[in-house]
Amino acid sequence: AHWDWMDVIVIQLSGRKRWSIAREPTIYLSNKDQKRKPTQEEVQHNIHSAKYRDVTLCPGDVLYIPRGFIHNASTVDFDDFEAGSNGGVEKWDVCPAYPSESHSNSDGNEREIMMRQLLAGRLHGPSLHVTFGIEQSCEGTIESLLHHALHSYFSTSGEEESVAIHAQSCKSQRLSQSRYDVTWKSVLHHTFAEIARRKHPCDNPSFHDTSNVTCNGSVTLRRSMPLSLLSLNEFGVDEVEGGVSNPQYAALRRTFLTALEVVASLFDIHKTAKFIASHLLQPHSEGESTFCFPGYSDRDVIHCPKKLLELSESMLSEYRNVVEKFLDYARINFDEALIRMNTHGKKMRRVDHDRQDLNLKFVGQGF
Repeated sequence: AHWDWMDVIVIQLSGRKRWSIAREPTIYLSNKDQKRKPTQEEVQHNIHSAKYRDVTLCPGDVLYIPRGFIHNASTVDFDDFEAGSNGGVEKWDVCPAYPSESHSNSDGNEREIMMRQLLAGRLHGPSLHVTFGIEQSCEGTIESLLHHALHSYFSTSGEEESVAIHAQSCKSQRLSQSRYDVTWKSVLHHTFAEIARRKHPCDNPSFHDTSNVTCNGSVTLRRSMPLSLLSLNEFGVDEVEGGVSNPQYAALRRTFLTALEVVASLFDIHKTAKFIASHLLQPHSEGESTFCFPGYSDRDVIHCPKKLLELSESMLSEYRNVVEKFLDYARINFDEALIRMNTHGKKMRRVDHDRQDLNLKFVGQGF
């Protein structure tokens, strides 16, 4: 059993396969760097509390598994397999063997009958399925929008190079001295990243709170952006499009404002320092960076997170002041952040398309 950091679509090609899927996620809207093996406690919780849903995929069936949901697939001899359920007998062999057993319409649609005959022919073949993953990039989340808002704030405030820790004071086991000063801008970027990945009651498998259905908190920062708002033209954002109010724009703005309130209530320099020490500086199991934000560079790496724990009271007051000034700016500059995110997204898509074209040319498939 495992869970994925991406949304998964499964298509059954032939034979049958039994899937067990948790009814609730281990981590709501998990980031890529939050991917890990589920603990025994998490697996057992779902088993003993009947939190798994068992489904059988037949040829032509499609299954969608959102990211963060524990699941497991198994191939069994369904012709002989039966399971007791509530004192009765549940037959797992649920795939229609003949077109007449399926939901063909009364008009005798020839195309539908032909298709079901084809699928019935694949019913007793080997159990084969294909899986598609829909990746959730950190570039397309509410957290990313906050990072772009932060870039915008510092570029307009003139405080982009305001220093939290001087380079000569920033030492680590790897470095006798950092090459760059640690700026408040970099500290806030890491604060947002920590909040987005912080453990939250929503992420607890035993969490049950019907009074808080939306479960706002760190999960708000992990929500994805609507694609329709990531393809804006160079004229920027307009709340009215074609004379009709854009509901996605309004909804995204509300979510952004909610995320700002989440930051206002959860920002913590000590948690930020621990996040950097335990998460950022450790290599990912797949050899990739454990964390990203737009415009991330070597200048943003904080090699001395322990120094953040040693800040004087006046520096801690400055940290709180910087956060509050950013929040005041962001609350009235949503459009600026969205335009900046869109511009960055277009640039990254061009780079990605150029890279793919180069790869195709390398194998002789370019145009």
